[in-house]
Amino acid sequence: MRRIGIVVGFIGVMALSSFVLTQERPPEGDPARGFLLPAATVMETARNLPQDRGNASDVYLERHTGMFPDETYAYRIGMEHRLPNFPQAASVHEKEAELWGVIDGSLTVTTGGKLINPRQNGTNWGSSEGISGGTPNRVGKGDFLMIPEGVPHQVTAVEGDATLVTFETPRPRVTYTP
Repeated sequence: MRRIGIVVGFIGVMALSSFVLTQERPPEGDPARGFLLPAATVMETARNLPQDRGNASDVYLERHTGMFPDETYAYRIGMEHRLPNFPQAASVHEKEAELWGVIDGSLTVTTGGKLINPRQNGTNWGSSEGISGGTPNRVGKGDFLMIPEGVPHQVTAVEGDATLVTFETPRPRVTYTP
C-alpha cells in the first residue's frame, strides 16, 4: 500500500512539474508577490528570438496598472537581441527608466547629449540621425546599464550578437528639451 502511495505521489509531482515547465509565459505580475525569472527561461528565450533581425525582442512580464496618470503599464521585463550592421535609432523616454543587463555579447550604448533632429511621439522622442555630445558606454556580458528617464540613448555599435534582459519602469515625467 505504501508503494502505491509513493508511486501515485511521484506521478503527481511529475505531472505538476510537466505542467509548470510547459507554461508559455508566467502570468501578469501580482504587486503583492515576487516574480522569479529563472536563468533557464532567459537562455531559452534568447535561443528562440529571431536571429535575422537587427533588434528582436520578447516580453516576460508586464504589469498593466500604471503608477502615474496616463501610464499604460507599471513595469515590463523583456529581452532584446541585437545584431551588428543594423541602424539603431536614438531615443528618449520622458516617463520611463530602463535597466539593461547584458547576458551575452557586447555593445556600445551612447547616453546623454542631445538627439539630432528629434521627432516626438507622445512622451517619447526619437532620431534616426543619432546623438550629439553623448558618452559611449561599452557594455558586455554581466554588465548592467541604467538609463534614467529623460536621457537620450542609442546602441551605436554591436560586436557580434548581443542579448539583453531589460527592465522598464515608469517614472515621474522629465521633460526633454531638444
